[in-house]
Amino acid sequence: MAPSDSTAVMARRLIVLGGLILACLAPALTSAVGTVADAASPEAPAATLPLVARAPTVTAVGPRVAGSATIVNSGTADVRPTLGFLSVRPVSGGDLIGIAGFSVPGLAVGASAAVHFSTGVGMQSPVIAPGAYRALVCLDVDSQIQTFVARIDCTPVGTITIAGSGRHRARSPMPNTIITAAPMGVVGRSSAVLAFGSTAPGSTFQCRLDDGPWVLCPSPEPYTALVDGRHTFDVRAVNSAGVPDRSPARAAWIVDTRLSSELATPYMGWNTYYGVGGVYDEKTIISVARALIDRGLARAGYRIVWLDYGWASGRRDSHGELIVNPRQWPHGLAWLTAWLHARGLLAGIYTDAGASGCNGEGVGSVGHYQEDANAFAAWGFDAVKMDFCGAGQEGLDPKSAYDQFATALANNSSRRFMLLNVCNFWVPGQINGTRPSFADSAYANVQWAPRIAQSWRTDTDIGFTGNIQFVNVLRNLDADAAHPRAAGPGHWNAPDYLGPELGMTNAQAQAQLSMWAIVAAPLILGSDPRTLSPATITMLENPQVIAVDQDSLGIQGTPIQQDAHAQVWVKPLVNGSRAVALLNRGGRGLRISTDAHAIGLSPAGAYVFENLWTYATDTTTGRISAWVPPDSAVLYRVSTA
Repeated sequence: MAPSDSTAVMARRLIVLGGLILACLAPALTSAVGTVADAASPEAPAATLPLVARAPTVTAVGPRVAGSATIVNSGTADVRPTLGFLSVRPVSGGDLIGIAGFSVPGLAVGASAAVHFSTGVGMQSPVIAPGAYRALVCLDVDSQIQTFVARIDCTPVGTITIAGSGRHRARSPMPNTIITAAPMGVVGRSSAVLAFGSTAPGSTFQCRLDDGPWVLCPSPEPYTALVDGRHTFDVRAVNSAGVPDRSPARAAWIVDTRLSSELATPYMGWNTYYGVGGVYDEKTIISVARALIDRGLARAGYRIVWLDYGWASGRRDSHGELIVNPRQWPHGLAWLTAWLHARGLLAGIYTDAGASGCNGEGVGSVGHYQEDANAFAAWGFDAVKMDFCGAGQEGLDPKSAYDQFATALANNSSRRFMLLNVCNFWVPGQINGTRPSFADSAYANVQWAPRIAQSWRTDTDIGFTGNIQFVNVLRNLDADAAHPRAAGPGHWNAPDYLGPELGMTNAQAQAQLSMWAIVAAPLILGSDPRTLSPATITMLENPQVIAVDQDSLGIQGTPIQQDAHAQVWVKPLVNGSRAVALLNRGGRGLRISTDAHAIGLSPAGAYVFENLWTYATDTTTGRISAWVPPDSAVLYRVSTA
């Protein structure tokens, strides 16, 4: 049952969405070549698109191609930063070939920017044969506008001649390859790492997005997704002679990045386990969801509505499919997720990696990993929490079990992306005094879980349904602090859920939120939002504290000094400032102090520090100090004045 916060096997679908885009920017792209079947009139400008390329120029001197263009925002709204690339097509007819990438900054209406590009085509690629080519400056349409347009907007430039380099070889047979892929975790906003593999030695890979030009896709390599939407992503192998393989090596996936905004920063939401327990139904979930919306929690970021254990008995029909109790879910689970989605919320679901949940009760997926992944996707869920309570009691190997389920989740029949949360919460010896071993415990999740999931537990539960203790919060905080470098945009250490009004004092609950923000933990609320006091709701919605947790750098804060029960924790923020937590872990008030140099700020005449709970702002020449009550934390944002 051990809760953890959510999330996701970075399936090859989302992760690859921007493979084309980032590859266009990478230096390696200067050698990126490939072919694509004639897309529908790729040279025809789209007048309704906001960005246009004007006065493009391109020249070829021997095997080197260079050029420039002015990119103008001719639309009626500002546009986001986007990308483009120089493409060529044989004059005699044939496929579009992407050969050099460039970036375009965000532009206001009527604004323009000059772009330049250069590449040594013939010198680096055995694929582009010498000859005459039409040159085109292409803009990546889908990153310009919110509504996805599946096409590339290209402006013809002229005709160029590419000279040979003497390195071209005769076309060799197509490699008999099979492409495999493995998600390796999200590394940035809407970004992830995907590793390609091939059965043909020496193969490299090319990819394309929505029938755009083929470009080089190094493996492994970050691939950046710029927009939400549904896309087609193709990848193919290229043999050592530079010949692309069309079959059977080509692999195509549907990419669904609707959840990309949930991946770059710690995800937020609510889970049934601590506040509701294991007895609930459709009416309960609808009621809680309305409370999240009506009380402002959803607007503050708590958007994932997560069904933990208790959503099903685990019984299956004659086909091995999970049985959904019609009395518990009278409209069905697909209706429930659609209802949540229509209100801007997301849906999470639970299963165990074993045959059932804790003590042989509840839902377990072993032997049915693919069937259950297919069912969760078909029902419309956005996230899956896979527990290891029953699986641990059954003696399963966590790494193997989670690897298998992550693969099933990535290959679900609906091609739907779902977040994966690894909830192996057992600590060494917790099951029977000897099991699990350290290698199979929550302490070792960090060694393998970042490759397949969005988050993983770092310690056991902080309590039970209706009962959370601050001493357990501090214990899990320490376990989380052991692996700060494992966390980063899209993959997070998960110290368990937030539990205000479930046994902690208000000061302790506020300290928990402060420290969860410092360590960039997913913020999953365990308490029942329908019964929380207005003061607690205000605390949970504090925008300054949430901003620390959601900082786009995604750096997990660390303790920099400790004196008995007094600790100073620091988290670097995207604007160069620092979040500083002064944590009193003891039973009496303490004066806790540090200074600007210790927290990593550059020398300056003065510094500004803001108390993120009281909203008070002050200046200092360097010293940062506060009287901190017992079991409390003072949270500052400190910056150069």
